[in-house]
Amino acid sequence: MRRFIIGLVLFLILAFPPGVYAAQTMLGKNMYAQKVISLPAGEVVEGDFFAAGETVEIYGTVNGDVYAAGGQIQIDGIINGDLLVAGGTVTINGIIAEDIRSAGGSILFGGQTEGNITAVGGNIQFLDSSHTVGNVVTGAGNVIFGGVVEGNIKAGVGNLTIANSIGGDVEAGVGNLRATSQATVGGDLTYWSEEPAQLDPSAIVEGETIKHDVPRTKYSSPSRAEVRGAIQGVNIFFAFISLISSLILGLLMIHLMPNYMRNVVITLKSKTGTSLLVGVLALILVPMGVLVMFATVFTIPLAVILLFVFFIYLYIARLFAILALGMWLTEITKTKTLKLGWVFIIGLFIYYLLGFIPILGWLAKGFIIVAGLGAGLLNKRAWYATARKAKIL
Repeated sequence: MRRFIIGLVLFLILAFPPGVYAAQTMLGKNMYAQKVISLPAGEVVEGDFFAAGETVEIYGTVNGDVYAAGGQIQIDGIINGDLLVAGGTVTINGIIAEDIRSAGGSILFGGQTEGNITAVGGNIQFLDSSHTVGNVVTGAGNVIFGGVVEGNIKAGVGNLTIANSIGGDVEAGVGNLRATSQATVGGDLTYWSEEPAQLDPSAIVEGETIKHDVPRTKYSSPSRAEVRGAIQGVNIFFAFISLISSLILGLLMIHLMPNYMRNVVITLKSKTGTSLLVGVLALILVPMGVLVMFATVFTIPLAVILLFVFFIYLYIARLFAILALGMWLTEITKTKTLKLGWVFIIGLFIYYLLGFIPILGWLAKGFIIVAGLGAGLLNKRAWYATARKAKIL
């Protein structure tokens, strides 16, 4: 769970980078978010290392776990811990003392891994220089095992090629399976496919080679109960994802801009009616303005940008009202002073519990979103006026 949350934080940093990063790229101890992040050879980091940027390069040593997200990621150093990485192109040539969890468009393994590897991507290749002591679990379009894997392999891929020594069993659901003359499987080779495996006569499988046909089931229309259950399952899944993303983004905003968050909450509490009115007007006027812009060719790009920014801000505006909800609850229950983060968590869970109340709960959530939007806009206006007066803008 800890790795999932940190991975989500890195994703949010990449997807919605706050403007403050332009001035402050170091977010905490060993935590960086900027365009290019490089840990030089010979440099040693004690503790976990966090990096998010267009390019992440690690040539030094990290005595802890590494969490990296970016467009291009190069790992050539030594990591005495786990590696959690997500990127467009990922290259891992270093020494990893524990496990690797990776996701990317293209992933290249060329180093030594003492633990297990989990990899999901478009194209994944284990070079002949790679050596994996543990097991490998992978899902991808194309996977080539050109290096040594001492453990087992479990794969769900389009095209799978085995071109080196696999110490344990291989279990794979594949479109096509090929084993070259250099392939050795120390255990069983079990695969599910519509096509027979292409095994070179020199390839060695010390256990059994077992092929399972892909079952063909006759399609039947789902019942209403099945459809209803599927919809409920999807709703619960997305509600959980929304809860986690709201939690991470809210705590991140409180950490980076606590005074700003407090000021918005003060505005919401002192000017609730005005906040609600401004929020309603924004919900009406902004879409109308976007429609007008779409009517003119030259303003279509501006309309697209405005609509995108508005929806992002509408999502963030909930967080202001959720924090205010938490403060209101702690005040009426006369709870002892809590840190702002805990107050936000209380408000967040109340907000999501409201969603389980039909009609009234939905109306309450709508009120919260609109009021938060209005308070945020009012506070933006006050902030802009103050910045102009101080000649910051």
